[in-house]
Amino acid sequence: RIGSAVALRAKAFGFNVTFYDPYLPDGIEKSLGLTRVYTLQELLYQSDCVSLNCTLNEHNNHLINDYTIKQMRPGAFLVNTARGALIDENALAAALKDGRIRAAALD
Repeated sequence: RIGSAVALRAKAFGFNVTFYDPYLPDGIEKSLGLTRVYTLQELLYQSDCVSLNCTLNEHNNHLINDYTIKQMRPGAFLVNTARGALIDENALAAALKDGRIRAAALD
């Protein structure tokens, strides 16, 4: 629900919103007027700004790590309003220092 709320607000500001959520039913993207991708890699490759709005579980600890950061567009922004353990902080710090990620906003 939080992800949908963020997406609709971003859309209202003129963002082209693309999302990845393996748990939502097919067709939800049409009802929200958003674009859906079916892999995290596709989302990271396409996005100028990535916003994490998911729960933490055994499958997504360090979801954003050195490997996934390298799949992001150079100069992308990263926003994490979810749990801190979704991001490998050492990998993020290195990516910020190298300029691979332009900025990060962490809760």
